[in-house]
Amino acid sequence: MSRWLNISNSLYTTVPSGDKALVTHRSGRVEEIDGPRQIVTAFGTNVQLFDRILVEEQQKGYLVDKDGTFMRIERPGVIFVDPRDGRWLPDECVTQASNEAVVVIRESGKPDLILGKNQPIVYVNARERLWEFRWTGSPNSQTEEKTPGVLRFTRLRLNDTQSYLSFEVRTKDNVVLILRLMILYAYSDPQKLIERDDPLGAFYNKIIAGLVSLVATLSFDEFKVNTGDRIGSHSLFKSSTAGSDDSENGPAYFESLGITIQQVIVRLWEPKDSGVQRILSQAATIQTQKELDTAMHEQAMAKLGHQQTELTKAAELTVQLRDAAKSEGEKEGARLAAIYTQLVTEVGTDAAKQILLLEVGSKSAQLVISPEMLTVAGASTPESSPASGSGTTVVT
Repeated sequence: MSRWLNISNSLYTTVPSGDKALVTHRSGRVEEIDGPRQIVTAFGTNVQLFDRILVEEQQKGYLVDKDGTFMRIERPGVIFVDPRDGRWLPDECVTQASNEAVVVIRESGKPDLILGKNQPIVYVNARERLWEFRWTGSPNSQTEEKTPGVLRFTRLRLNDTQSYLSFEVRTKDNVVLILRLMILYAYSDPQKLIERDDPLGAFYNKIIAGLVSLVATLSFDEFKVNTGDRIGSHSLFKSSTAGSDDSENGPAYFESLGITIQQVIVRLWEPKDSGVQRILSQAATIQTQKELDTAMHEQAMAKLGHQQTELTKAAELTVQLRDAAKSEGEKEGARLAAIYTQLVTEVGTDAAKQILLLEVGSKSAQLVISPEMLTVAGASTPESSPASGSGTTVVT
């Protein structure tokens, strides 16, 4: 804004100390006056002060005079801007974080990459400009579609990041699918990034072209098997053999862009045709039911097997108990035979029978003693009862 001194009804006018004035006389003569100074202001004289600007420490810029001459100001102090088309053009001060970078187009036209970790404060003068990156990206953070030039920014953030990408692929048996990916990557070389106008555009195009070519070699049934592993381990993203990387097709291609791919994840794939999707959904339901039936059958068979094992164990236990009872009975029979033989010798047959019945605990019981038991006991075989059969003693 122009500053004019009030000289109405005054013969003299004083230019204040620390100011500078442009005096235009009635005759048209123009002179510059440094204050403090008193001047004669006749009728028709105009006095216009220069704009006074204080240049602070670390502030820089260009002072442009009335003739358009640029004078570089890089020290603190006071400058005066000529009201006759003079201008003060301060440098733009750009601050950046340690994980950021900017590119300044210098007066020579050469791009200059400046990393925030090396130079957090950058000055851009009037003859220079910050480079505006225009890269391929998504119109908003929710879409997987990519549009060239939609990402516009002047600060490049060098953090590890991720991107979502979806595109169509076609199998060799002509099934069209939509493949949805999440790509984790890092900016490994900022200098290489600025060597291309749109490194992300080349990045996405290479991935799409490589995977479209891959899927074109597979049938739909082949594509469905280990889809995530097949794509994630593709030669585009991982070198198969050390030293054999193809700079045009493998990870080295992305390195030439200044980008390192860390991981590629298949988030989802789906047929483009809704009819095919319904068929796949029905097939998946049938397969799930089959797997459920198989699991239930296996569970039932396992239960039957467990029951069979338990029954086998019970049968074995029964046999063991039977054998144990048989052995115990034989021992008891041998003991009673010995007692009976001794009693027959001592008290006679009838008394021996009565005593033996008391020994076994039941007068109504019938005790059968085989000849073998009596022989083992060392006694002769008593007279056999007709009811017992040949060679067997019956005590009643």
